[in-house]
Amino acid sequence: MLSILTFAVLGTIITAVSIGGVAYGLGYAGWSPVDNVIECMLFGSLLSATDPVATLSLFLELNVDPLLYSLVFGESVLNDAVAIALFRTLSKFVGNTTLGWKTIGQIVGQFLLISFGSTAIGVAIGFISAFVMKQAKRLKLSPTYEVTLIGFVAYISYLVAEVATLSGIISLFVCSVMMSHYHWYSIGQTSRTTAYHTSGAIAFVAETAVFVSMGLTLFETDDPFTKDLWNPVFVTSSFGMIFISRALNVFPLSLVLNFARKVRIPFKHQIVMWFAGLRGAIAIILALNLSTSHATLITNTTYAIVLFTNLAIGIATKPLLHCLKIESGGDKPVNVRNPDASLSTQTGHTPSSMQYRRGRIHQLWVRFDEGFMKPLFGGRQRPTADSEQQLLVNDDEDQGREASVRTNREFVFTNNEPVA
Repeated sequence: MLSILTFAVLGTIITAVSIGGVAYGLGYAGWSPVDNVIECMLFGSLLSATDPVATLSLFLELNVDPLLYSLVFGESVLNDAVAIALFRTLSKFVGNTTLGWKTIGQIVGQFLLISFGSTAIGVAIGFISAFVMKQAKRLKLSPTYEVTLIGFVAYISYLVAEVATLSGIISLFVCSVMMSHYHWYSIGQTSRTTAYHTSGAIAFVAETAVFVSMGLTLFETDDPFTKDLWNPVFVTSSFGMIFISRALNVFPLSLVLNFARKVRIPFKHQIVMWFAGLRGAIAIILALNLSTSHATLITNTTYAIVLFTNLAIGIATKPLLHCLKIESGGDKPVNVRNPDASLSTQTGHTPSSMQYRRGRIHQLWVRFDEGFMKPLFGGRQRPTADSEQQLLVNDDEDQGREASVRTNREFVFTNNEPVA
């Protein structure tokens, strides 16, 4: 978790500052029309959000090492919230022509306020709703009510943070993490399946709508390819910025983290993480919310980067994985879309990257969570090695019973078939 937080928080800030600094340098030298320091930092913050959907789908198809999947997926989820908080913070300083120490202090203070304030709201709503749903479990509510409550709690966490002029996305993310840990086991199996697939369908429709809007807004002007809307130097340099900033993020932080990790991040994994820095919906949405003097140029440049990274890098990821000989994490593909599946029960073994003793702080948290938090707020008890093996045995028995039932049904149907 420490590695994911490091890449998502510190890495996102490094990426944003790197892109913004290079953009400002180009404007200061007269090679780019974007010469306002806050505007350049806004451009850096919106491009710091990664969205490696194509890469993650490929990881599932090829069944890569779960360590690599966890790092890329965890960073992409968390860094969206960090990028949004940074963008909203910088948006309050639009109009400043200089970036002195006083302004930097104000930006840092606003960023911390938005980040920690939104997190606190998500945690508070998550704990309150978890306690309520744990008690309501005795009522045996219908799946309709349970799924509605899940959606209502998520929306309330977003709404309260927005009313408080904080980040609803961060609050929603934190509340959702808590809901998956506590709320998920306070509702019935039917409600879990319904909520899981319903949220997946809504997410798919929402992301599709975003990319459809990209095509619609890209050509909404009479002449979308004029010099004022597309600056060749700025667009070309932006492609170099995203690769350089990504390298300054992944490789130095991996080097530092490897000194403290018991299982090191291999250099091959670092190359894939660097290459997998695709940009997506979050970057587009933030760009469309710009209200600066060069907003159109920045928005069009963001469109170009998103299209390039998703097409070119997305296509080239599979050959890169084969070239680097990235090893598989198990015998069967890990199905992360299964709401009740665990990694070991799907692959038949615990991957080597996860077979190490956790740190003392993690052990203390597990004891506290299992002994106090879960009995109060709900949640499934952490499985041991014996219980994991029993899950495998039960799964095999269930599959055997299902096969037997199908065979009996076929036999009965065949023997009751009408004779002409």
